Amino acid sequence: MAGPGRSQAEQEGLDRRFMAAALRLSRKNGGRTATNPSLGTPIV
Repeated sequence: MAGPGRSQAEQEGLDRRFMAAALRLSRKNGGRTATNPSLGTPIV
């Protein structure tokens, strides 16, 4: 769902950027979380 003043295409671009940031954060600590998965959670 697009936010106020944003087109659907603009919102999809932001969603992709935030997902890419989450993936980068999760990879940063790969192998350091023992039996738990490494997660990346950007606060937007």
